[in-house]
Amino acid sequence: MPNARPAALVVAALTLAAACSSGDAGVPERATVDLESIGGVELVSGLTPFTACDELFDHFTAYGAELVDPWGWRDGDDFAVAETALADTARDDAAGSGAIDGTAAYSTTNVASAGVDEPDLVKTDGRRLVVLTDGVLRVVDVGGAEPTLAGSLELGSGGP
Repeated sequence: MPNARPAALVVAALTLAAACSSGDAGVPERATVDLESIGGVELVSGLTPFTACDELFDHFTAYGAELVDPWGWRDGDDFAVAETALADTARDDAAGSGAIDGTAAYSTTNVASAGVDEPDLVKTDGRRLVVLTDGVLRVVDVGGAEPTLAGSLELGSGGP
């Protein structure tokens, strides 16, 4: 195959010449889109880069403030669900979960599961509040007019 080498060189040279040619394909024009005609959708190409970290931080702060109201994160329209469907689901969940019926003066746990005592950092029986923080177990009497520290026990390191 002594003739294969010159043929390969010729093909490589022609490919390189075609790739490097300076044909005038013209300069592409910037596309313009009427944003009102597409229903308020913001296009990614419409985004502009931030020039400094402070500018980005200010943007995130302002945007986050728009998403939060006095009751927490505001529900957006991104995942809209009919309110009647939500009401039925909540009613079904409350009926089948053994949820507190509103007559109890306190809750023994944050997720009520019949017969299960979930581990928590705070426990109560309605008269006492038992709290574990910074390696110290504290018992607070909440049965009176004012909560009072009934006792504490240093557990050492390794605790929450």
